[in-house]
Amino acid sequence: MRFRRSDSRGARGFSLVEIALALGVVALALVSILGLIPVALDAAEESRSQARAALISRRVFADLRAGVFTNAPVTTAISANGTEGVVFVDLSSNATNSVRVAYDADGLPLAPLNAGEFAAGFSGSGGRAALFLVELTSAPHGSIPGLARVDASVERPAAAATAARKRYEFTTLIGR
Repeated sequence: MRFRRSDSRGARGFSLVEIALALGVVALALVSILGLIPVALDAAEESRSQARAALISRRVFADLRAGVFTNAPVTTAISANGTEGVVFVDLSSNATNSVRVAYDADGLPLAPLNAGEFAAGFSGSGGRAALFLVELTSAPHGSIPGLARVDASVERPAAAATAARKRYEFTTLIGR
C-alpha cells in the first residue's frame, strides 16, 4: 500500500493581509451600525411624543364635541380619587377663548394654568410630573355661523420655557 503526499503548493489559504482587511471592513460596518442607535432612539422618543400629543388633542376635541356648543367642557384636572376639574368654553362667542392645561406622561390632565405659568413652564402637581402643556384656542369660523375653529397647541417638555419646547399643532372645526 502506498501513501501519497499531498502537495501543499496547490492549496492556498487566506493571507494575513486579507484577514486584516476583512476584519477592518467588519469593524467599520459595526461602528457605523452602532452609531445609528442614538438616532433610532431619538426617533422612537419623538414618535412616542407625537402619538401622545395626538391622543391628548383627540381627547380634548372629543370632550368639546360632547358638550353643548355654548358651554363645552374641557377637563383641566383629574385627582387621585377620580374627581375632575372642568372649565367650560363658549364656542358660540365672537371672542377668542384660551384654556391652558398641564398633562402627565399618560395624557391625563393635571392642572389648569394661567398665561404666566404656561409661558414659564410647569413641573407638576400632586406628586405627578407634567410632561405636556396644552393651549386650546377657540374662535368663531369667519364665514360660517355656528361653526367654531379650535386650535390645540401641545408642547413638551412642560417644565421648559416656551421657546425651548417642541410644539405639535392640531386644529378642528366644531359645529352647533
